[in-house]
Amino acid sequence: MLWKPTYETRILIDVAFPRLVGLTLDSQDGAAPVEGAMLGAFGPFASAELGVWRRLLNEAFPERAVPTVLVRTAWSERERRTIATATAPKEKAWTLLANDPQNAWSQLVAPDRAERAFAAVVRGGVAQLLMVGLPTEEAWDQFLAELNK
Repeated sequence: MLWKPTYETRILIDVAFPRLVGLTLDSQDGAAPVEGAMLGAFGPFASAELGVWRRLLNEAFPERAVPTVLVRTAWSERERRTIATATAPKEKAWTLLANDPQNAWSQLVAPDRAERAFAAVVRGGVAQLLMVGLPTEEAWDQFLAELNK
């Protein structure tokens, strides 16, 4: 039997995100954090982890759109077009490319690699619960409980 390291979702409580602004993929002005469930990442490389979170949330709440925030110091028009091309049409209005010139969000979330996504339950601009990485079964249960409060 091969040894396999255990995996744990990193969980943070009461993280106050500074407000960021940007454009959605359908070219509307937007801001983050977004109240309720919110997904995020620090570039396009986290699409696999974002996809897992999105599927879980869509299965649990099929009537809700889940906002996704992609955060960078600044987004070029080329990056924006590339991400828009790779994003499903129904998700474009819910995907915000936010500019974070001071890297404040990256410092708060502290992803261990570029492919890492995060999910948060936000109330009053504060992430009551912030999960970094893929959710374990226990982490998902905790996320649902917080979201349903």
